[in-house]
Amino acid sequence: MFKKLFLPVLVSLFFMFTVTSGLHAEEGDMQYGFGYEADMVQMVDQVKNLQQLEGIVPIETIQMGLSGAMTMFGAMQPILQMMLTVPAMQTMIPMVINPLESAIYVVAGPLVEASLGEKPVQIDGYELRDLINKYPNMQLIDVRTPAEHKQVRVPGSKSIPLEKIDAALRDGKINKRDPLIFICQSGFRAYMAGLLANTYGYRNVYNLEGGTIGGWIELDLPTEGTLGEGEEIMSGGC
Repeated sequence: MFKKLFLPVLVSLFFMFTVTSGLHAEEGDMQYGFGYEADMVQMVDQVKNLQQLEGIVPIETIQMGLSGAMTMFGAMQPILQMMLTVPAMQTMIPMVINPLESAIYVVAGPLVEASLGEKPVQIDGYELRDLINKYPNMQLIDVRTPAEHKQVRVPGSKSIPLEKIDAALRDGKINKRDPLIFICQSGFRAYMAGLLANTYGYRNVYNLEGGTIGGWIELDLPTEGTLGEGEEIMSGGC
């Protein structure tokens, strides 16, 4: 068991801390890191350097790193939800999430795109609604915790928590025939899942930009769930 866990965790830590432990960049709505500004030219150069790793970093290594990061981050969701309810602990959440976000967006995304020539397509809620109408068999996978999904969700979405996505992809529980979109709270967890799906050969993979809140609820699109009037939406931290 230790050997099975060691490599994914090791590669995940590589993704998290070895590339840009404090990288912060702002371009539109994108933010990375702990809070100091990085020169955009330097960031572009870093991405170009990563793209040169095509053929050097095996796709299996990328899968291992993404899977390990998703397992680790998925298991942390109850802890993050608890931290969000304690004001004194809320300031610690960026210290947990930002390094992982930086690593996934700046490292894993370019590596997957360089190796496979594609990555998840970002779409908004209106585009998702149109795709659902166009493709009745479209797979809507919500990677938040079951509690988050039960409370409020995009109609017709299926709950597969982030840490279980790797097994679902490998075991064929998510089919390769129909278009596939991943949904989470704000878009980050879904992006990770989409990247992993690409590495397993899935095509027509989408990611709901802005997630359940910014990409669906804020557009006044219909929802399902048990969310009561005045009740706050549960959050897993991202």
